[in-house]
Amino acid sequence: MANRKQKIAPMVAQDLTEPKTGTAGQAVGTDGSAVSPPPQANLVAFLLPLIVFIFLSALSPSFQGESPPPGAANHYLWLIIVEVGVVGALLACFWRVYLSHFPVRVDYLGVLVGVLGVFLWIGLCTLALERPLLSLLGLPERPGFDPYLYFPQNGAFVTFILFRFSLLCLIVPLCEELFLRGWLVRYVENPNWETVSLSSIGWRGCLAVIVYAVLTHPAEAIAAAAWFSLVSWLMIKTGKFWNCVLAHAVTNLLLGIYVMWSQEWFYW
Repeated sequence: MANRKQKIAPMVAQDLTEPKTGTAGQAVGTDGSAVSPPPQANLVAFLLPLIVFIFLSALSPSFQGESPPPGAANHYLWLIIVEVGVVGALLACFWRVYLSHFPVRVDYLGVLVGVLGVFLWIGLCTLALERPLLSLLGLPERPGFDPYLYFPQNGAFVTFILFRFSLLCLIVPLCEELFLRGWLVRYVENPNWETVSLSSIGWRGCLAVIVYAVLTHPAEAIAAAAWFSLVSWLMIKTGKFWNCVLAHAVTNLLLGIYVMWSQEWFYW
């Protein structure tokens, strides 16, 4: 009898000290409730996709001037395919983390702000108010990429459009909004950022978004500041993270359609 008790005791101790595993490998506590991932894991989930996207984008060939380097168009096409594949895989890997922070909830305001946003972006970019400052700082204007010119073959053209729109409407909205609304605006309000609700974000969070917008879109700084501020209003108004993603995706989709129609390639 004593031997049986000695065998049972370590088993009980192990059961109390090690987390159990629920469905699909999800860790659960001794009471059966889900165990949240450590804060470091959550931070990586919100930051890594955008970091990888920016790193890969920095490898893009330059299309400034009349004659880009030989093979630059194919390099650009393959880079976009890699961006969609690699960053998309990261987003899928961390998907449960995102849903644990932000259950999917959207409403009509996400679509409305997205539609208004494309008019705001195109209208302010048309004014080219940043051009004197760019000239003063010696910064180039954003180059355009004409897929009709660089991909006369139907197969390459269709592939480029498919992956360019995937990047524009899925990858970029998710990466930027996860970084901005998922982490940055909450962190600047409170280092214990996971406890901060989006509807409670104040001026510090909104200012941080504007700084990001200007730094990452210098050629469209005014349009970027105005557009990202509009989505910040949506964030505070509704408190719904996925509304911001939806608005971002709608604006980018309509902007992509406008670019294909107008052939003003510098917009993308």
